[in-house]
Amino acid sequence: MALIVIPARFGSKRFPGKPLVKIFGKEMVLHVYERALKSKYAKEVIIATDDERIFNCAQNYGAKVVMTSKDIKSGTDRVWEVAKKLNYEIIVNLQGDEPLIDPSVIDKAILCIKSSENIDISTPVKLINNEKEIKDPNIVKAVFNENNFAIYFSRSPVPYYRDNKIEKKYFKHIGLYCFKREALEKFVSLPQSKLEKIEKLEQLRAIENGLKIKVFITEYDSISIDTPEDLKRLLSQSS
Repeated sequence: MALIVIPARFGSKRFPGKPLVKIFGKEMVLHVYERALKSKYAKEVIIATDDERIFNCAQNYGAKVVMTSKDIKSGTDRVWEVAKKLNYEIIVNLQGDEPLIDPSVIDKAILCIKSSENIDISTPVKLINNEKEIKDPNIVKAVFNENNFAIYFSRSPVPYYRDNKIEKKYFKHIGLYCFKREALEKFVSLPQSKLEKIEKLEQLRAIENGLKIKVFITEYDSISIDTPEDLKRLLSQSS
């Protein structure tokens, strides 16, 4: 069985306070928590935050929540601060801005990482059918090899199709990572990598340091709430 940790930070630069933004009358982080509880292969779900407002919201709801250090640099570091005190060999980092996450996608990530000893991290991707998303830097694109191991992630449209005769396919990355315990422990011990600093994508740190990320293709189309505009889009599609 696995542990799911939902890192929730109040001080987002693009959307301050977004974990507490209400969607259909309920705070976004609680939507994520409820959906995570529906995972068949997760034994425990914990919200990890450094903010008393988020902590109190989760606690008042009855959710499991842990207060973490304010000095933590990333969501993955926050996940490890919680996970290192617990005895789980599989740990899911579920982004707190995925209020519509499909629990079956979480389960597929867990099953994927259990399928082979050669996998350090698993994560979902989806074929992009929208030209606007291809060009959107907030939609992270994934490139992977014939065995579905990630080669690169980018905010740019990759790969570049020089030959127009080749069918163009771009895959968006869904904000969910499943780690083997030793891989997560190694990851957080590493300094930020060169490409990670350039793209502002921490999964590049894993690739640059030889950790193997296995991607699996899903039909689930994520709506990640990174900006107030994303929230408006979600609400308009659901109205």
